[in-house]
Amino acid sequence: MSKANLHKPASGSRELLTDHKKLVRLLLLVCIVLSNISSQALASDPPQEYQVKAAMTYKFLGYSEWPPTQFDGPHSPYRIWVLDSTATKNELQRIVAHRIINGRSIEVYSATTVNQIDNAHIVFVARDMEFLLPRLSRRARKNAYLVVTENEHGLVEGSTINLRLVNGRVGFDISLNSAQSCGITLSSSLLSIAVSIEEGQR
Repeated sequence: MSKANLHKPASGSRELLTDHKKLVRLLLLVCIVLSNISSQALASDPPQEYQVKAAMTYKFLGYSEWPPTQFDGPHSPYRIWVLDSTATKNELQRIVAHRIINGRSIEVYSATTVNQIDNAHIVFVARDMEFLLPRLSRRARKNAYLVVTENEHGLVEGSTINLRLVNGRVGFDISLNSAQSCGITLSSSLLSIAVSIEEGQR
């Protein structure tokens, strides 16, 4: 697939957030996510978009289930890899410090190529790195990576969760097809507040 095609919004999505209650639930999640940003930072400046995306990426760990084979043991860490976004990587490292999810600590790594990624659970792909998605998606299906993108138009080929601005706030799209092909189960709570869910084959 060409790089240009990667920016085409995915078809076959069913739009959610069609009523006030779901919008409120989305805003509540954003508020919870923002609680991970230090009070000192909030007091001086409103959170930046990359901070919200980093916090939401962290929160996805608690709403996703990987095959047991993706862990070395019951207390081995979650690993988040960030493809070419220093600001997001640094923010994630700050957020996850001393935090535990499901009895596991969280480690954050950076990469500039797909080959550098090893033993990942989540891979965050910066906008400028979307051209790597075809290759990354093949690895994701083999190694159960949850691929998070930030395309402003919506899901792109190879993405499982896409973060984007919706009415001035960060929301997210989900590809159930991608999650299932990678062997990852997403909770119904997460699905209930997605902006859109892609269920059909691409």
